Amino acid sequence: MNPPVPTKQGYYTYPSLIASMEFDQVVLEDEEGDYQGTSYLLVRKGGQWGLLIYGWGSCSGCDALADCNDFRGDVVELRDQLYNSITWGTAAEMREHIATRDWSLDWVGHEETFLKFRTDALTELEAHTPGAR
Repeated sequence: MNPPVPTKQGYYTYPSLIASMEFDQVVLEDEEGDYQGTSYLLVRKGGQWGLLIYGWGSCSGCDALADCNDFRGDVVELRDQLYNSITWGTAAEMREHIATRDWSLDWVGHEETFLKFRTDALTELEAHTPGAR
């Protein structure tokens, strides 16, 4: 992975952490919230598809990135934690995972934006799954 690149103002953002993960493509991305919220990404890297869901906030008490104190340790460690939290699989495996997981047990399971993201992700993955439909 590449090192995250700070903004011109010298701070790091979640998009800069995501960009440093060197995905071939961020296929779908959505988020909900204002001062705090959740982001949803469907990504591709090689023949693998990944699902990344992470929460964020507006202060160091409720946002891991805002709580980072230094680049070499905290920022890179957070980026690596986000990357390691991605669920990976083929298009068919990700389609199965997203379709069958009991999302009602997750904090995102009742969020309107996530439910739309889920539908869009399933449609996208179906288009890349041989023999789907």
